[in-house]
Amino acid sequence: MLNKLQGNLEEEKAERKDKSNTLCLPCNDLILGPLEHDNENIKLLNRKQEDGIQVCCAKGFNQTSILMDLLFKRREKLHHAQNYQYHQIFFSNLYKGQTTSNTSQALYHYVYRWNVFYPNDGNELLLKSVRTQCWAENRVYGDYTSYTSGVFKLSAGDNLYVKASKLDLISRDPKASFFGIAKL
Repeated sequence: MLNKLQGNLEEEKAERKDKSNTLCLPCNDLILGPLEHDNENIKLLNRKQEDGIQVCCAKGFNQTSILMDLLFKRREKLHHAQNYQYHQIFFSNLYKGQTTSNTSQALYHYVYRWNVFYPNDGNELLLKSVRTQCWAENRVYGDYTSYTSGVFKLSAGDNLYVKASKLDLISRDPKASFFGIAKL
């Protein structure tokens, strides 16, 4: 029994020593681009699965240098990354024989980002689009497309949301009203 305990203790010591000389990060945190050649150096690291996540590990000076280089390049790339945001709302009004008012109304939509770090309770206006709903006699319907886009740098924790007027006039068709973002 004493030999068994001593063997278990030696095993645990070896395992701890092995782990103490190893630096591991999720492999997804080291990816530099979508193409295979962007990520060649990841293949030089030891890889394993932990809790369903592929982890890249470095042991020794050479692998640790590779891992740190990948981490800093990834950080730099994310720091300078910009995003193209686009948004469209399709307003549609069927008058159904109603008499239309002889006044024009503004149809607007705004794209905001929210983050606890921004002033104004965390809200910052990014994009703004305003259309005027025109008046006409004996009108059957009125369709208006409001589109806006721009390039912005987003930070970790940013949440994007849209505010719009006349919610009852917004088309629910995903081909008519949509929101998107593309990383540049």
